[in-house]
Amino acid sequence: KVDIGKGEELEMVMEHQPYFAEEELVDRKVVVLCNLKMVKVVRTRSTGAILLVANDKGKVELLDPSPEAEIGERVYASGEEVQEPVTPIQMKKNKVWETLCKDIKTNNKCEVMYLDRYPVRSRAGPVRVESLKKVLVTK
Repeated sequence: KVDIGKGEELEMVMEHQPYFAEEELVDRKVVVLCNLKMVKVVRTRSTGAILLVANDKGKVELLDPSPEAEIGERVYASGEEVQEPVTPIQMKKNKVWETLCKDIKTNNKCEVMYLDRYPVRSRAGPVRVESLKKVLVTK
């Protein structure tokens, strides 16, 4: 379960679970997609996705929000108009994630960028990864 703020938790199943021990994920801030349609994965209802990056050598890293970011704080592409979240039905019908994810990747400073020019951030600061450069964000 992932705390998404305001006392709400979502159940999420990570596809990349072999890369992270449970202890690495407990009490860690992560970036998640909350407006996904519920799917059943191994008898568990998954209602969101934890975002990460991976390279072609099999290294996987979670996206790190700014340490000052509050739990549940939205992230957005700085410089782009911030819009209201779409519903899970709109997300699936319009293939929103599939369209956007092709343009969200890390730069040479390990910062997450949209269209190579807009930093992905919260009000508290930028979203980063530990070490992977020039890789796409995935779920």
